[in-house]
Amino acid sequence: MEEYLKRCRINLSDKSRLIQDSYRLETQFSLILTQLKACLLGGDCDSRSLRHWACGAAFHTQMLAHLSRLEEKAEPFSARAALDQYKQDLKQIIPAYRNYKSNTVSVVKCRGVLLANLDPSREVPEDGAMTGLTVMDKETGKSVSIPLSTMEADIRRRWKDSDHDAPNLDLVTTDQYAQAYLDHLFSSKGPLAELENHFTQIDERLGMQRYDKQSKSKNGRREMTKQRGEVQLSEQVEGNTEQLKVGAKEMREERATEYTDDAASLKLSIVETQPEERLSLTGRGSPSA
Repeated sequence: MEEYLKRCRINLSDKSRLIQDSYRLETQFSLILTQLKACLLGGDCDSRSLRHWACGAAFHTQMLAHLSRLEEKAEPFSARAALDQYKQDLKQIIPAYRNYKSNTVSVVKCRGVLLANLDPSREVPEDGAMTGLTVMDKETGKSVSIPLSTMEADIRRRWKDSDHDAPNLDLVTTDQYAQAYLDHLFSSKGPLAELENHFTQIDERLGMQRYDKQSKSKNGRREMTKQRGEVQLSEQVEGNTEQLKVGAKEMREERATEYTDDAASLKLSIVETQPEERLSLTGRGSPSA
């Protein structure tokens, strides 16, 4: 993971080199996850290894999603395919992890006055009577003690609408208590359900990435259509302006032609009238001659 992030920083300004390094490291990372999965299914499925596999699977999916963005793909198909595979792998790993935890979790019944001193509301039980449970996990090195009063209150709440009497908790074996603890650990309210929900959230984010890509394409098409409309409008305005210029030029030429024709007609009329005037003047002057 650290090497991938380092290569991303180094090749941030070189997209082609970044894509090449991403493919190379993604292939190596995928192989490591496959080998780790084989170890988990082979019996070494402790909590630390499972946590590493889950974090690695999520990170590998993000690597493929990042590659899809770099290559400007419409949808992160590779990331979704990898995530589907990891979901199937998780269904195989969980039974192996439960088998591992069944060998690390143990339950011991507490007897005598050990837990009674922790619960002042209860009477001191007789020697040998069950006072509670202690659940221990050898993997984590932790343990927790549950007073009998707490267990009885929970049993009464669960059995209040039942026609049967509540069971005698002292008759329940420690193996049955351990299995009940594991059932809760791997139930829909346990930490394994949170891990499955994490993969579901990754899947939802990949769906949002696809939606964002489609929205970007739509926005790009809108922008392109808008630009085309602006170009067409500009061309139309320029065409109209050119037509107006040509029209004005033609009008000026027509007016100039009309003015020239009028001036020529005027000159012609002057030239044509001058001989008549001269003749009339000559005619008037001839008698006197």
